Order: sequence, then structure tokens, then C-alpha cells
Amino acid sequence: MKSSIGLVSVRAAAALLLLLFVSSSAHAENKLSANDLTEGGHLEADMNANFLAEWWYLNGHLQLEAEDGEQRSVGWLAVMGHQESPLIDFGMGQMSHMLKFSALYDEGSNNHFVYNDTYIPRSDIDNAIGIHKPYLMFHFPNSSSAFFGAATTGYTVNDQLNDIAFSMFFQPRVEKTLDQSETPMNFTTYEYANGKIGGTITIDGKQFFVKKGNAYFDHMIPVSPDYPWPTKMNGWSWAEITTQKYQAVIYAVRSLEDGFDAYSYKHLTIINLETGQVEEEFGGDDVEIVETDLFYEPAFGVSRPQSVTYRAGDYEVTIHADEVVNFDRTSPGDHFGFVDFMAYQRHEATIKHGYRTLRGNAFYEYLVSDMGAAGTP
Repeated sequence: MKSSIGLVSVRAAAALLLLLFVSSSAHAENKLSANDLTEGGHLEADMNANFLAEWWYLNGHLQLEAEDGEQRSVGWLAVMGHQESPLIDFGMGQMSHMLKFSALYDEGSNNHFVYNDTYIPRSDIDNAIGIHKPYLMFHFPNSSSAFFGAATTGYTVNDQLNDIAFSMFFQPRVEKTLDQSETPMNFTTYEYANGKIGGTITIDGKQFFVKKGNAYFDHMIPVSPDYPWPTKMNGWSWAEITTQKYQAVIYAVRSLEDGFDAYSYKHLTIINLETGQVEEEFGGDDVEIVETDLFYEPAFGVSRPQSVTYRAGDYEVTIHADEVVNFDRTSPGDHFGFVDFMAYQRHEATIKHGYRTLRGNAFYEYLVSDMGAAGTP
């Protein structure tokens, strides 16, 4: 009975927090930066695009403890987002594609991943997402799942991953950084790469509290002038590595012409966690990417690297895809989809700076589009 009450209380608290945030947002708008509309939602017309995707992402390397003293070390992530396009029309007028997914990398390689989506009339989008607002407000339809807040106040996300429920709060403690490119894929990502995280996770009816952890947040918006955004690239490589002193954030995108052999867009950001400021940035040919230990995935007909090293200046960042969940959104009929191999490394991800080697944890993604898997130039 105690476990059931705990789960219900998490849901009730989530609904109450969202209600309080929404009801106070009109007053809060005056206190937030009215010019920082990077927090809230967008529509395809804002970007002069025919297809827009947008999502808010939060991950955490978490040390958990239950009331009885049981401890766990887990990796966790949650994403909520939407896609907008005149192409999303089922004969009833334009629809908004609402989506969410979460992953939990539990001890003993006991990993969980759940994806859910639904469609709502475009005319109802303002009831689900704060469009053109200086804050995030996302409510997944017909559920208590929500993601809301702002950098100035902190972000809260509440959701359920089958029998795993969570309510997390994240407060950034580093400056906002930016990744942006028009080719090979047109995208913009706003990042708060590190901050304080707290909250609860209920696993199989047992509630755990976050005792310690580090977290990463970003807000990504890929757009396209015609077809869905995955059709514009072979895929991407993304990673964030956190150590005691430095954090590294890497974005790299392969064009269809690159195939699997090169990256047209490369950007490595090094953040000093003691100051909260960017230490150094590298881009283009100044960044070298070495992918090794290829593992063939027969279900998708592609190979993914299990080890990756990023080099720039006197920095060398190395990660290993220790624990992987497959985000399968392949669409063989029209080649509009992708598969994203989403990995977590608990220990021994490294940032080498000169003669010093710093160790920590990492999240890493290797995405392959349907066009890339098919070898379409």
C-alpha cells in the first residue's frame, strides 16, 4: 500500500506543480527575460520551414537512496517534444505530433526505454505547449506528464516509464551555449550543459531520492524546407562528458555525401565547471573524430562505433558505449525515419588536457537516418 501511495503522490504533486506554474506564468513573464524566447515552443512558420521538430532533453547521472538505505547508481534521461508541418495531415486538417520518451540505465545493465506519441489538432497546440513564451511549458495530452520552467527558475519534468515514475528538478549552473548549423542539417540547439538535479524515482513501487548527481539540459530545433529533418543527413554523433573539473559537449553531423566516413559539421565545447564558463571551443577541421570497435546491428543493417575519441587543441575526449538502448523510429517505406543508438557510460569516460586525465561519466548518441542506412546520396 505504501508503494501505491508513493506513486500516486508523485503524480498528484506533478499535476499540482504544473497547475501552479501555468496559473502563475502570466505574472512570471514580467520577471523573466521577455527577449529570451529560446525557452518556449516554436512553429514551422517561425523558421520559414515546411517541417519543424522541437524537443527539450534532460539527462542525469544519479546516485539514488531509498528510505531503507538501499542505494543505486543510474543514468536517466527524459525528452518531450513535438513536430509541426502541413505534411502532418490525415484528412482532418493539420495536426501536431506530440511525443515523449525516457530511458533508465539501471545497475546490472537493466535498461529501460519507452516512447509514446499522439496527435492533436494544430488549433489545440497552445493548450499543450507554451508557444513564443520566455519559459518552457509542455503538457503531454491526457496525462500528468509535463516539462516546465526556465533557466532562471529551474526546470521540472514529471513522467512515467512503464513501472518507473519520476519527478526531477534541474537548476542550471553554467552559461548557456549554442550549437547551430544550416548544413547538412539545419538545426539550432540551446544548451545548459550542467547543473544541480534533485527529485525522486519510483522503481517497481519503491521510491528513491536523488542524493547526488550531475545533469545536462538542451532544447533542440531541427527544421527542413520540405521533408522531415532526418532526410537531410546520414546521421549524427553527439556526446556530453562530465568530470569533476571539465565538461565536454560534442555535436557532429554527417551529410548524405559524407556517408559514414566523415562529418561536415563538428563542434566541441569545453566548459569549466568551477567557473561555469566556456573554457574553449573548436569547430570544423580543428576537431578530429576517431570511431573504433564497430558493432554490427543486424536489425538495422548498420554498424555503430563502441568507442569514440574526439581531439581538438590539447584536449582529447574518449567515451565507450557501455550500455545502449535503441530508439527505433525507422520508416523503411518512405525513408523519413532514423535509429538512434543512445548510450551511457557510468565510469571512465575521459577528458585529457595536456598531461592531465580527468575521469567521469558520459551520454552518447550515434544516429543513422533511413537515408543513410539505405546509402542514398
